Amino acid sequence: MQVSSTLQPTAVGAGRTTSASAVRATSVAPAARVQVEAAGSALSGGLRGWLPELNRSVAQAQQSREFLDGVAGQLQSLKAGLSASLAGRSAAGTRVEDTLSALESTWADRPAASGGALDPQLRYTGPATASRRFTVRGLDFPSLQQGDRETLALSVGPAGQRPMPVVIEPGLSERAIVQRLGQALSPARVSVQRDDEGQLTFAVPEDQWPAVRDTLAVKGGGKRFPTGQFHRIRAEPEADAVPVAGWKTGTVDERKATLQGVLGSLDRVRDAQSAVGRALANASAAVEATRPAQGAAWAATAAEAFEAAGADGGYATRAALVSAVDGLNRPRVQSVLRAR
Repeated sequence: MQVSSTLQPTAVGAGRTTSASAVRATSVAPAARVQVEAAGSALSGGLRGWLPELNRSVAQAQQSREFLDGVAGQLQSLKAGLSASLAGRSAAGTRVEDTLSALESTWADRPAASGGALDPQLRYTGPATASRRFTVRGLDFPSLQQGDRETLALSVGPAGQRPMPVVIEPGLSERAIVQRLGQALSPARVSVQRDDEGQLTFAVPEDQWPAVRDTLAVKGGGKRFPTGQFHRIRAEPEADAVPVAGWKTGTVDERKATLQGVLGSLDRVRDAQSAVGRALANASAAVEATRPAQGAAWAATAAEAFEAAGADGGYATRAALVSAVDGLNRPRVQSVLRAR
């Protein structure tokens, strides 16, 4: 085995040479070589490249928890202010208006503040993106199961786009209706389902909801829907879990109604907090499960693989190693060891 007599500086530890490391790297056993190559592959993207999906799940759950904690606090403040106002405390009115305005702003920021993982009903969807659920007048199970055979043409988006046809026949099962509509609307990223209350429900990624709401149209065969031109149909969104935009405080009756709405929203927020807490615990446990055992044997193997990767790897591996150990120094390592 030939070992180069030219000594090159390593990427780990300025001023050191790789003579001993190079020998170990070139004489490493096949099993250890696999570990070295695996380490080099993992390091090539830096430490941030590890477990991207799990890390995203944890981040979304943490963001959602912080958002829900903020909303819960504002709802509690609004509840206290409304109760004080109804009890006749004159100073409470201004605080109620300020809290209501702050809550409305917080709620409007929900998609970004929750990392896109909380839908308008505060259902936690992470790591998937939240969607907006809605119903469509005229597209319901009773209407579609009765009457004669008809071909409906559905349209979403600017005029002139290719329509999406679906054949409706009398006596179709609810499952068949869901499948046919779902297949027809899939190009528009609209999904279809039967909800827990037995209603025909549609859903679309939340950022695409305005386009669906403003452009959804249908053309029929003159039975359930008119023939000829496309006709706009109304998409009714599912009510928000915190419908703050509709809360009023001008009169005593409005404040009473708003207080009842606040109490109902608090219950939904608490349910969402529990769901997000479970999701965060599961995601954190999954991250921990991927960590290698912190034993002496693992440490020795990891150290050897790390050193061999630095000696035997190319520029990309060495660059990743430098990034990984950036900021590490003897005092910091010693302080960690003393803590253990």
